[in-house]
Amino acid sequence: MQSLNQLSLEELIQVLNLERLEPEGGYFNRKYVIEEKFHCQRLKRERPMVTMIDYLMCENSASAWHRLDSEELWQFVAGDRAEMQLYFPDGKRETVAVGAPNREACQSCKVVPRGVYQSTKIKEVEVGWSLFTCTVSPGFEWEECEFPSKEFLKVLCEELEDCKS
Repeated sequence: MQSLNQLSLEELIQVLNLERLEPEGGYFNRKYVIEEKFHCQRLKRERPMVTMIDYLMCENSASAWHRLDSEELWQFVAGDRAEMQLYFPDGKRETVAVGAPNREACQSCKVVPRGVYQSTKIKEVEVGWSLFTCTVSPGFEWEECEFPSKEFLKVLCEELEDCKS
């Protein structure tokens, strides 16, 4: 059996049945949803308990800056090491390497707290892509995804190096 790291980007997209993820960037496949709904007191509406996707980014792309109103767990599956930038509501910034756990200072997973802006890109190109499983609870719905205003994005990019809008 061929390992994922031996597949080309095009083969991986086909094997995992991925489609473009706009406007965030990259490719995805919603692979699991706990359909049972629960009433989220904080959001004052019903949501799925959990959603899970495969998320693939390419070497020349990054996930656009965005934030969710739920926690999101990123789990590295295969490919290149990625760098996640986080911008917290209090102005704190954090950069995290996410990838194979045998690499120095690299985590195999990272939880992004709700309300924190995030953007992820490939840090060290070897195979030309990074594959993650992203799990959101309460479950993801597009209404919960917020992209920054142009004004805020400008401020954000002035504060952070190598920023992708």
